[in-house]
Amino acid sequence: METIQQANEALRTRSHECIDNGAAVDVPAMQPGTCWAQGDVGVLRLAELPAKSKKTEWPMNGQVAPGNTKGSRHIVPDEFRGAVQFYRVSDGDDLSDLAVEAKEPWTLTHPEHGDCTFQAGTYRLVHQQNEQRERVRD
Repeated sequence: METIQQANEALRTRSHECIDNGAAVDVPAMQPGTCWAQGDVGVLRLAELPAKSKKTEWPMNGQVAPGNTKGSRHIVPDEFRGAVQFYRVSDGDDLSDLAVEAKEPWTLTHPEHGDCTFQAGTYRLVHQQNEQRERVRD
């Protein structure tokens, strides 16, 4: 007879939602339209940059999420400056106005969610507050 602990472990190891929030992750290759979440920041794979994108400066300290709390410390470390270019997307959405074009694999770090390394490609950073803000408007 299986114990509760054994059943729980078996379920955990088979689950696609089994994530150790502190563990580093090498994100598998993503198809355009797929999104990977690191806490409240989604990294959306794009086929190409949005039409209204313009090159922008490296964010202060590489931080890509607004705010000054521990939870907002989603950071692209300086070591990726040569491989990553940031773009502002001027489509009126302040919480997903940043896009990334990476020539090489790059990492998004966070002190609570673990670091995520993404493949080279084009991405848009989408903040969870977008959905919350939309619900407030309704």
